[in-house]
Amino acid sequence: MYQIEFDVVAIFLCSLALTVFYLQKQFSNRRSKLFLFMLWVILGNSIFSLINSLAFNSLHFSGGLLIEPVITVYLIFNMSIPVLFCLYLFALVNVNLTNKLFRVLFFLPWFLIVVIIFLNPMNNVLFFVDSAGSYSSGIGHNVLYFVPVFYFSNSFFFLILKRKEFLRKELKAYLISLCFPFAAFFLQVAIQGLSIESFAVSLAVLFLLLTIQNTRDLIDGVTGLYNRETFLLYLQDYFLRKYEFSFIMVRSRELHVLQRYLNNRTYNRLLHSISAWLTLLAGKYFMVFSLEDGLFAFISGHNIDESAVGELSLEIITRSSSPWGTGTSEIEIPFQIGIIRCPSECPGLVEVMDHAEQFITLTEVHADRHVLYGKDFVPKKHLREALVAFTLQESLKKGELELYYQPIFSNAEARSVALEVLVNLALPDGQKVYQSEVFHTAERIGLGQNLGELIMETAFTWFVTNNLPGFGIQKLQVRLLESQCIEIDWPDAVLRIAKKTGMDLAHLCLEITEPSVVNTINTLKANMDSLLWKNISFALDDYGSGYTDFGEILEIPFTMIKLDKKIVHAGLQTQKGERLLQGTISLFKQIGWPIVAEGIETEEQATILIRMGCEYLQGYWAGYPSTGEDVLQQLSIDITPKLF
Repeated sequence: MYQIEFDVVAIFLCSLALTVFYLQKQFSNRRSKLFLFMLWVILGNSIFSLINSLAFNSLHFSGGLLIEPVITVYLIFNMSIPVLFCLYLFALVNVNLTNKLFRVLFFLPWFLIVVIIFLNPMNNVLFFVDSAGSYSSGIGHNVLYFVPVFYFSNSFFFLILKRKEFLRKELKAYLISLCFPFAAFFLQVAIQGLSIESFAVSLAVLFLLLTIQNTRDLIDGVTGLYNRETFLLYLQDYFLRKYEFSFIMVRSRELHVLQRYLNNRTYNRLLHSISAWLTLLAGKYFMVFSLEDGLFAFISGHNIDESAVGELSLEIITRSSSPWGTGTSEIEIPFQIGIIRCPSECPGLVEVMDHAEQFITLTEVHADRHVLYGKDFVPKKHLREALVAFTLQESLKKGELELYYQPIFSNAEARSVALEVLVNLALPDGQKVYQSEVFHTAERIGLGQNLGELIMETAFTWFVTNNLPGFGIQKLQVRLLESQCIEIDWPDAVLRIAKKTGMDLAHLCLEITEPSVVNTINTLKANMDSLLWKNISFALDDYGSGYTDFGEILEIPFTMIKLDKKIVHAGLQTQKGERLLQGTISLFKQIGWPIVAEGIETEEQATILIRMGCEYLQGYWAGYPSTGEDVLQQLSIDITPKLF
């Protein structure tokens, strides 16, 4: 007599697993689809195992009329389970059977055994019921054990081979699940009439459901939507299958800000309402995810028409104009959308996550736009440059710049006697962009002249309005961009701005870099000569950072040389470097040009440079670059560094 209790329990376990699976918030990827199919196959296997046991128990009464078709269906289910276990293992690490030869070799054992099972009634090679109504095994019955051994062995070796690609819990859980069918096999061999294969397999799959396939960790606890990890799994599956799909980002800057001002209960209620609305919008054509506070994402089905993407976007934009109730008040929460088509605009997972990060920044930059498209995004390596360019354009459009002023210390007067103007930009994410990068970007996008003129106008106005000469500041040093120097009539712009702001030209020192000297030497000297008559002085900035011919420098009417901090620091490292630095300073002193040493950070460095003959020092030791307001405060209380 075959025991049917284990088959009944197996059906119960499979039904329980299916119920749990459908109750969980599953997402439709390759892994989940395979697991669901495996559950149904194991349930079918358990049902026909029960019918099979009942048929065996009544074999002498029924005459074996039902036994052959029942065993045939049961064996097909039974032989399919190891194959599905192996395929599910491949899905855990996104291995796809793309190689046709490998695919044929993989499915060949299963295909052959299914053919043999179907042909068995004609040749009785696997089993048969004799004329006396007894069940007997055929000469090829043992081949039925080959398929499970083949696929379960493949699973085991694949686990060992790819163990580094599995999560630790996945590796342990799958190995434990393999133990159930193997244990059942040995028990059935040892105990006659015991049929626990279905029970063991259903126990294994229930164990997998509660461990690996458990989606509890894939759901965002606040919104109830799929979280970032699920989003990555879903994308991996789509890119692996080479699907064409749309990736839609939705963000509300206001929602992110509201988190600071609303209490947790009110904010969570609002978030639940928005999440429920997004889920309703997703319907059966999209999957919706919560990536972080205020940032959501939709992924379309791979066969969804583009019109569905447009309709979804329009629904979101339309809803932005209607307020959301929070219990005590109503709040308008506008949303911005980013539409990216994959893989044409985003060929891989890394690029998608890069676009998601960019979208947060771009919604700050393009706050007035409802929809952003693929062309608005840039490769990651160019993102910062694009942001700097945009921020610079906006600043010039508004006529607003964030200027800093760094003091230049005079050894003779033991105080700061000049200020160098420096420009900074603040990106939307709060990052600071310093002068060298700002100037480089301005030159690249053709805004060098506009930037240079706005710097002069802003700095001159501040200098005159606050009467800096009254604080002992004799010079305001402003660097000219190379694009300014190229223009033949750039002195006219300087004089025009000085006249407009009331700037006394005797207090102005224009800085010119070595590359500007090389590239504009034909017109530079004449233009400088014309301004020297107006009492404007000139400084060669960052000397030592370029490759200017010394003879060319001598032709230009500079009134001051500023040594680049690189040459200063290098000259303080070794005795040879110190001798070279000393020679450079002595040479310029013989010509009669005062020397400013840049990058002075310590009192020791200041002492050495003064001993070498530098009249002026600039760097953190003399003072950090500060806003105009801070500079005025410092000057009013007369805080200056002392050497001795």
